[in-house]
Amino acid sequence: MKTKKAMKLSSHSTRSTRRNFGDLSLHREEGKEERDNHDNRLKSSSLWQIQQKHQKWSSTVFVSSWCFVACVLLPMHFSPPSPATASTMTMEEDSNISSMNNGKALFKGAGGCVGCHAAGGNIVEAGKTLSLQDLRKNGANGKEDVAEVISLGKNKMPGYGENCVGKGKCTFAKRLTEKEIDDLSAFVWNVANDESDSSWAKALE
Repeated sequence: MKTKKAMKLSSHSTRSTRRNFGDLSLHREEGKEERDNHDNRLKSSSLWQIQQKHQKWSSTVFVSSWCFVACVLLPMHFSPPSPATASTMTMEEDSNISSMNNGKALFKGAGGCVGCHAAGGNIVEAGKTLSLQDLRKNGANGKEDVAEVISLGKNKMPGYGENCVGKGKCTFAKRLTEKEIDDLSAFVWNVANDESDSSWAKALE
């Protein structure tokens, strides 16, 4: 009887031990799952923080770039000229208008140009008019070249400048100053560059 009872006790003890081990294993599994969930939450939280930092950084860069464009680049391209610049531009425009008016007066009067170059032509040498085409053909490619011819003369045209020298090369009339020659050459070159057929007629009205 003792043997059977001992065997029953032993069997019961074994089942209890197995059940305890099973409960322990289950507890371990639950603990491992909880730790895994916790780790995943930490990872997710860290990833979320990184994403938030990246979004803030991107927003900061975008705002800074837009501020640079709006505050620096746009004003450089679209800001009106400063008062000093505007004043300088106005003075230059007034100077150009004054120079053209003086050149026109000289051409029609004291310079004596209109006598040979009426309406921009040339009554002495037909192929050497004051048209842009003839001026370029005869070596005048800018206002400075025209001024040199007026000052020192060329071919049958006498020089009108104060520095003109040489027998038969200079005018017997009153000489022109450098400023007068500059104004006259600017007037001639400007009218010559007007491609309309009646540019000289309009200019001498």
